[in-house]
Amino acid sequence: MCFPEKILKDLTDHFVEVTIDNYIYCRDNDCIEDSFLHDIFGELPDFNGHNIFENAVAIFSRDVDHPRRIETHIFFNRERFHLPTIHIGLPSEQVSETNGLGYDFGRFEDKFQPSDPFMQATTHSRMFQAKYNIAFTSDNTNEVLIMYNWFRACMIGNIELFELNGLHNPVISGSDIILNDALAPSHIYSRALMIDCQYEITAPNFNKYQISSKVKFEGTPID
Repeated sequence: MCFPEKILKDLTDHFVEVTIDNYIYCRDNDCIEDSFLHDIFGELPDFNGHNIFENAVAIFSRDVDHPRRIETHIFFNRERFHLPTIHIGLPSEQVSETNGLGYDFGRFEDKFQPSDPFMQATTHSRMFQAKYNIAFTSDNTNEVLIMYNWFRACMIGNIELFELNGLHNPVISGSDIILNDALAPSHIYSRALMIDCQYEITAPNFNKYQISSKVKFEGTPID
């Protein structure tokens, strides 16, 4: 069964790990200009008096035990609003208009087959249209802007990873978000990238059905 939140969490963690590993490899082999971070930030002019590429390197090259190392979380983690954090949320989900009648009854999935070859598991499925928020928070505006633009570049450059993992036809958009004062201090900055996508949920019926294993004929011969 498709688990969209886990897919998004795994892909986000993958983007972070590959970005870090790629930069370390290029740094150690004296080819920083070939790194992914340099590809997306290396030629940009300074912003607010800061070198964007150097800031990006500082964010992504922090050690595992560094208190400001980027982390990803499903749902908003209130304990990390002030740190560079990626939060994955679900603002909306609804059934897609592309579904068939009868909840697509009778589609047999190999992964749902019982161990007995003469028992059959039936399934139903629905295609969903959902919008997920990938929210970036920090008490530093540069960290929020860099994380947002970095993730957008990762997604655009590697869009096939979403398709291959079951999140189809992804469409991206973005906006600043204002966190509730009761949840976050006033000095917290945040921006979200929205991902509209489709995915199919296939689930088995509780009941297993026995199917025929042989046919036996009885009768009297007629001359």
